[in-house]
Amino acid sequence: MTTIQRLDDVFDSIVSDHKQLRGRYQNSFDEVDLSKVMVDQYPLLYAQVVSATIDKQEVEYEYELVIASIMMEKQVPTLNDIYNETQLILSDVIAMLHLQADILPEDERFSIDFPINAQPFTGRFSNLLAGWGAQVTIRVPLPVNLCDAPVQ
Repeated sequence: MTTIQRLDDVFDSIVSDHKQLRGRYQNSFDEVDLSKVMVDQYPLLYAQVVSATIDKQEVEYEYELVIASIMMEKQVPTLNDIYNETQLILSDVIAMLHLQADILPEDERFSIDFPINAQPFTGRFSNLLAGWGAQVTIRVPLPVNLCDAPVQ
C-alpha cells in the first residue's frame, strides 16, 4: 500500500534525478527563507501533503507542490525568466510523478488527477523567491482488508 512516507520517497527520487532541482523542503512553506534553507538548495521542490480524503476503496491525498527559485535581479533580467524556468521544472516534476506511478510495484501504484492548475508566485522573505505552485491530487488504492489491520 502506498503511504505518505512512500510518496515522500518518490518526491525525493524526483529531486535526485532532476538536473536542475537542488533540494526538497517539507516543513511550512512560510519558512522557506535563507535563514533556514541555504542558497545552494535552490531551485527547490516543496512537496507537502495538506489533506486526505478516505473513501471505501481509495485514499485521496492533496499535495501542495511548489518550485521556488531565488530571484537575483543582477543575474535574472525579468521575473518572467524565473517563471519560465520554474514552470518548466514544475512540468517535469508532474511528468516524473505520473511516470513513477506506473513503474512502482503493483501494490504501491497511485494515480494523479489531471488537469493540474498552477499559479505563479513571488514572495519576500530575507530573499525574493519566485516560482510556481500547484495543488496535486494523488489517489492510492485502499485495500479494505481487516487481516492487515493491527486489531484482535
